[in-house]
Amino acid sequence: MRVPRLARGAIAVAVLVGLATGRLVESRRLADPLAGGASAATAEQRLDAERMLLDLQILASDRFQGRATGTPGGALAAQVVSARFSELGLVPFNAKFEQPFSFVHRSIRALWRRNRPFTKTFNGVNVVGYVRGSALPNEFIVVLM
Repeated sequence: MRVPRLARGAIAVAVLVGLATGRLVESRRLADPLAGGASAATAEQRLDAERMLLDLQILASDRFQGRATGTPGGALAAQVVSARFSELGLVPFNAKFEQPFSFVHRSIRALWRRNRPFTKTFNGVNVVGYVRGSALPNEFIVVLM
């Protein structure tokens, strides 16, 4: 069975988001001087492999329609990732994790297909948060989805 290109890309992005989130959580734990004396239960709450896998499975599911720009699935994915960023303690830019953008797609296929626009404008949303360094407060870790 061949996996469609869009699905492979969606899975790859979901894996990267999960890895970045895990890395962020773990680096915060290592940078926190109080975390050295924290119990094992606290460390497990901060980096939960099962939760990360569940997040990846959810974002890669058909419900999110590949998280394509301008689709209801993409908007739903942005809401889910924003909620997760908030739970993990990331700080949003400009009071919101969602940062809107737009771009124009130019299709060469429109030259030989009828009723297809040559250009189409898409409106999308990136989800961005950051963590300020504890030892170096002027340095940041930025997480983008």
